[in-house]
Amino acid sequence: MHKYIEELSLNALPAFYQMSIDGWIVRYAAGYTKRANSVNPIYSGEDIGVEKKLLQCENFYTNVSLDPVFKMTPFIHPGKLDELLEQRGYEAADLSSVQTLKLSHIMEPQLDDVKISAEVDDEWMDVFARFTNLPPEQMVIKRKMLSLPLLSKVFIILYKDSAPVACVTGVLEREWLGIYDLVTHPEQRGQGYARQLVLKLLQWGKRQGAGYSYLQVLKNNAAAMRLYSKLGYREAYTYWYRVKKELS
Repeated sequence: MHKYIEELSLNALPAFYQMSIDGWIVRYAAGYTKRANSVNPIYSGEDIGVEKKLLQCENFYTNVSLDPVFKMTPFIHPGKLDELLEQRGYEAADLSSVQTLKLSHIMEPQLDDVKISAEVDDEWMDVFARFTNLPPEQMVIKRKMLSLPLLSKVFIILYKDSAPVACVTGVLEREWLGIYDLVTHPEQRGQGYARQLVLKLLQWGKRQGAGYSYLQVLKNNAAAMRLYSKLGYREAYTYWYRVKKELS
């Protein structure tokens, strides 16, 4: 199931360009997020040699002016890759938790002043950009990625007194609802808006046929970890990145 979820997460945030190097999935999206600009070594391939594959991946990112990044999961190929990358000067970053939830008994949200859209629009992008201080150039990249018509998506904004206080994205594939881009207005955090928005999203997912949900959260994000635990999410596995700072 873990590798299955990993595939879902790769599909949920499509890269602008993706290629395979002997089983390793190499992704590029103009530098926006490590997830969309990293090597995902989750398949074994025919084994042309680890050193040769590493060099090809490093050359790929160097040619597009990005630092090489590898995503490390419990099922990387080969299993010694994390150690090899550390020896090559790659630093560990962004330890994250992948969590899942069965959508059998989901509570109804108490707040219902929301806007639900099947496609990303100007308002949702503006809210997300303002709440996250997203630079204009990255906003363009983000919108392009979210606009790719590949999977069933939903974009929700939660309002309080007619003002947006939180937003979220949901991606539905194969009965699994992925939660992405959950963010609350910096001045409105700690008031339960994120919880209400997630419950609204989960109810939407159930109506669309989802039986399960998954999400990815940084382990050092204590507030988010508490929120998801209270909602019933449980950790399935962890991952982290290995980053080689060549352009700094």
